[in-house]
Amino acid sequence: MSGTQTEAPADAGVIEQAQEKVGAGVEQAKSSAGSFIQSQVDQRSTQVGEQLQGAGHALRQAAQTMEQEGSAGTQLVDRAATQVERTARYLSQSGGARILNDFEGFGRRSPWAVIGGGIVLGLLGARFLKASSSRRFEEYRRTYYHQASSAPRQIPPVGDAFHGSGPAA
Repeated sequence: MSGTQTEAPADAGVIEQAQEKVGAGVEQAKSSAGSFIQSQVDQRSTQVGEQLQGAGHALRQAAQTMEQEGSAGTQLVDRAATQVERTARYLSQSGGARILNDFEGFGRRSPWAVIGGGIVLGLLGARFLKASSSRRFEEYRRTYYHQASSAPRQIPPVGDAFHGSGPAA
């Protein structure tokens, strides 16, 4: 009996070491994932910022054209251009960590806005999938049925679930 009592603390030490190793692995994975996400946000935000700069420039040109023609709404287009340029500058100049922190802060201040945005994105995604589902189904049907019609038909083996348990007597 004394042997089992001395083995228990040794087993506990092994378990504790395993838990520490797992904990260290989890922390390393979290750190790696966080770094990856930050770098992706940094790259993508810079790309989007550059694209938005082009859109802001186009809006500025549209506002100038509207002003020359005397069209209404010049101020509205000009304000939109200013906002687009400001957003483009923020995305281009901010690092991934800052953007993620700002988004997290916004989510803490306005959780319902983030939830609403998620719902809107989900509905748009569902609508996109529904719109493209008929095309995807047609492609699948063409591919599957074309392959099925070109392959030789196989006769099911005797004794399968559709024809009973064995040869007819």
